[in-house]
Amino acid sequence: MTERLLNSFPPKHIKKAIFVSGGAFRKKHEFENEGEKKRFFFILNKSPEKDDRLVTVHTTTKIRKRKKHRRAEVLVEITTNEYSSLKKRSVIDCDSYHIWRKSIIEDQINKHKIEPLPPLPSLILERLRNAISFSKTLAPIDKRLVLGRCYYFNTGIDAVVSGKDGCRGTEATAADLGPLSNGGTIIFHPGSGRSMVDTDGNLG
Repeated sequence: MTERLLNSFPPKHIKKAIFVSGGAFRKKHEFENEGEKKRFFFILNKSPEKDDRLVTVHTTTKIRKRKKHRRAEVLVEITTNEYSSLKKRSVIDCDSYHIWRKSIIEDQINKHKIEPLPPLPSLILERLRNAISFSKTLAPIDKRLVLGRCYYFNTGIDAVVSGKDGCRGTEATAADLGPLSNGGTIIFHPGSGRSMVDTDGNLG
């Protein structure tokens, strides 16, 4: 997208396009040990239109390097067929998330420094949310922004929730432990070393 065309979009329309679940944008950004360049960012929040903090992940084409240094469960590969805005097959490292104050992104939109992109397809978004649930560094309060009304701690059990909050993990088949205070139900089994906490902070 040319700078002239980007400047022609009213900021309110860009905000409406970006602040959605799976919202995507491109902007110049410099990471440590890497030069400034335009990067693809994706918003993982369940309700970014309401949140003040945005949990984002970004793409890199350095797939081999990421696979060498990261756990497989936090990596999501995306092809150009799956997301056509990409120019090359890429990987997203969900342990290399970036959290923005929404006001910063809004300010950069107002200054025409952000290029809106089509939202992520739902299947890719769910793969990213599943991957970020394995992150050992993302704070529980930020995991809740991504996963909804539950989030995970690294303890001794693997946990998923079913019920009205709609936040689920993966492949738990063991006994129902009873209702959560938020109306969901916790189910657990020995597994990947995770446990679930409901909205009120009660450890399952």
